[in-house]
Amino acid sequence: MSERTNHPLLREVASEAASEPPLPVSLAPAITPQAKDEVPPSAAAVDAAAETARYRRRVLLTLSAVVLALVLYWASGYFFAYTDDAYVTSDFVSVAPYISGRIVSINIVDNQTVRKGELLATIDPTPFQLALNEITAAGFYSRQGLDTLTAKEQEAKAALANAESAIAKAQQTLALHQATVAAIGTEISYLQWQLDQTQLLAPTDGTITQLTLRVGDQARENAPLIGLVDAHAWRI
Repeated sequence: MSERTNHPLLREVASEAASEPPLPVSLAPAITPQAKDEVPPSAAAVDAAAETARYRRRVLLTLSAVVLALVLYWASGYFFAYTDDAYVTSDFVSVAPYISGRIVSINIVDNQTVRKGELLATIDPTPFQLALNEITAAGFYSRQGLDTLTAKEQEAKAALANAESAIAKAQQTLALHQATVAAIGTEISYLQWQLDQTQLLAPTDGTITQLTLRVGDQARENAPLIGLVDAHAWRI
């Protein structure tokens, strides 16, 4: 076919294409983007997230424990008293005799606990007992003489008319013996007290400490012999 024959055919096709109405937009096929495939998380990412969660839990537990400890420490100040500079002390009682004499017995040992009134040691009571016996005998004879003079006074009063001088003399003698008996009674009381002091008794409950007393030692009046820690005087 020649070029001249082809040109009319091309013109006819072009005219037909131009005469056809355009396709509506709605009829055009909708082109939708294809969704990308979701990629599952890797095992390393999962482990990292779990480790982070565990770390956070440990931090929270540690902070909670610290806060709780601080609260308990703060609250303990209202219920407990404590210090690092306290000492337990008590009164030190020195046991000293009121008389002087030789120690004949010791009834305690070092660090022994004793009760009030318990016998600690004994001073030789022999000289005090002899002195007491002597003054007691003198008092007995003086009382006999007092009784005799009292009887004579009664007899003198019966014969008052004839024996006024004898009554006066008897009264003087009677007063003298009364004074003597009073003085002897005082001496007896003092010697009896001295005899009682031969037994050294614990003045209070406590514990014997630093005991150096031995049988045969010489006790001196008001000189400490035995140390006793008072059991009722402990303090902080």
